[in-house]
Amino acid sequence: MLRRVLRAQPALVAFALAELALVVAALAVERPVFVQAVTSGDSWTYLTPAAELIGGLPLSLTRRTLGYPIFLALCEGLVPGGNVIETALVTQLVLNLVFIWATGRLILRIVPRCPTWALALAGLYVGLCGLDLALVILSDFLASLCFLASVTLLLAGTSGRSLLPAALLLGAATFVRPSFTAAPLLLVPTAWLLGRVGRRAAWWQWGLVAAMSGCATAGSIAIQHHLHGYDGPSDVVTFNIELLRVEAGTMDPTLPRDVPADPNVAEREARDALRLDVLARPARFASILGLRLLKYTFAPPEGTAAVIARLAGRPWEPRGWPRVALAVALLPFFALALCGPGRATPELRAYALFAWLWFLYFVGLGVMAPDQGERIRLPAVALLAPLVASNAQRWRDRWLDRARPVAATPPDQTTG
Repeated sequence: MLRRVLRAQPALVAFALAELALVVAALAVERPVFVQAVTSGDSWTYLTPAAELIGGLPLSLTRRTLGYPIFLALCEGLVPGGNVIETALVTQLVLNLVFIWATGRLILRIVPRCPTWALALAGLYVGLCGLDLALVILSDFLASLCFLASVTLLLAGTSGRSLLPAALLLGAATFVRPSFTAAPLLLVPTAWLLGRVGRRAAWWQWGLVAAMSGCATAGSIAIQHHLHGYDGPSDVVTFNIELLRVEAGTMDPTLPRDVPADPNVAEREARDALRLDVLARPARFASILGLRLLKYTFAPPEGTAAVIARLAGRPWEPRGWPRVALAVALLPFFALALCGPGRATPELRAYALFAWLWFLYFVGLGVMAPDQGERIRLPAVALLAPLVASNAQRWRDRWLDRARPVAATPPDQTTG
């Protein structure tokens, strides 16, 4: 059994052992150290509404969608009376194994004859990216898992039985993270590209997928409007606009200013101010967005090392040459993922366009919302894994063909 799992999913066993060691190490430290290691400032914006849901209290003012607080409340239900942070963390680590398994299934669906070493290469990087987010109490990992499961089901076959679960999972991803709000806009090219890969469905079936995502967005908007009158899924647009203006030097955060009580008016004024700033200094804003694009495309997964350092009592933030060295070491993944598939089958070329489309979507969101950064691209990293496996195999075979000596042609032995 173990040999079969190793052959089919070599990265799965490696990460199961690594996560077991991390859980043992986390339980060995004092709880305040553990909580500080696996939480960030944003974590408490989810933990507070989760505690209110668990206690049956009215929800306080929150800018977050409620999908992840509901998940945290369900984790509390798994171990009644336990600590929700510990339970949620262990649950996410288990789900990361599901994430790695789903990525492996996706690779084998797109590259059926993928060798074990190529499957392990792609799976290790995707598993490391998943572990980065599974080790922190944030919503990114859960939303990414729901999205990947949705795509895997969409590619599962030509029958309509997998459409409803796929639609529900995309709706769950949208309810967990507002970054999927615009996902229905990409469903038309997605339907065409997946149709060329092998997933052909009627227009009403894709309409069902879009409707589920739209319903989740509508639910988030209704909750935000009820809590503080904001007409959107999550009141973070104004904050991200102000971050961009401060970075461009067109806004001084230290100066006193009148902030409208209505969040819709505040967002409208922030958009108008940004428009005027961009018209006044277009080159400055273009350079900032271009640097963000490069950063969030090639930024390495570094959260796991930071969590381990905090558990060891030596807080470490990846800066300077260690971060550059890690980025250079992991650069081949993106080189293999973003280069063309070569003389591949039409199905693989269509899948490459599909994966690049979603990668550009998520990286673009990271550019506009730098507080999320590379965390937001995890779903697209999993979609790139089949391209990594396919191109790694292709380039290895090409190198071996060139390195193999050419047999000498025997001289002509015929006589006149």
